[in-house]
Amino acid sequence: LGQTTHTTKLHDTITFSSASPQLLFDSKRNRIVTTRRTGDWRKFDGPDAIEVRDAETMELVPSPIPTLHAGAKIALASDFLLIVSWDAKTEQSVFQVIRFETGEVMRAWNSPFRISACEVSPSADLVVCGGAIEGQRKALFAMDFLTGKQVWLTEYAEREFHGVRDIAFSPDGKSLVACNW
Repeated sequence: LGQTTHTTKLHDTITFSSASPQLLFDSKRNRIVTTRRTGDWRKFDGPDAIEVRDAETMELVPSPIPTLHAGAKIALASDFLLIVSWDAKTEQSVFQVIRFETGEVMRAWNSPFRISACEVSPSADLVVCGGAIEGQRKALFAMDFLTGKQVWLTEYAEREFHGVRDIAFSPDGKSLVACNW
């Protein structure tokens, strides 16, 4: 797909394609939020940018969200955007809770896990992540959204689990599903 972006409206369904590693729908504001590679998308060089579009018109909406490290993970929680990126210097994942409309960083914390997926619970009290530590130990874990403190952790042997690809909550937040590669 390269760096091309196009939209198509088919019956009341809007499809959107680009070189975006992630795509979210913000139903509160009727917007589509994506990450877009700014460098060579085949080499993972250059930072990612947040791109926000009106879901009806697909027009770009100005966004104060800063540029991200390449491969950053994003999740929405009400008026906040959770951004998780890998800091190669400290070898830690950096979590930032950013006010969606202003770009203001509300909270930040670090984790030794290299995050491959994350999701915020419907009640916005938990962040559930999948990742690896020291390149070997694979885990699915939850953190308190306000403090960043770990609530629970489940580790998996590599032969049983090859890393988390995606995470989703049920609408009532009582069930969680995670899939691997």
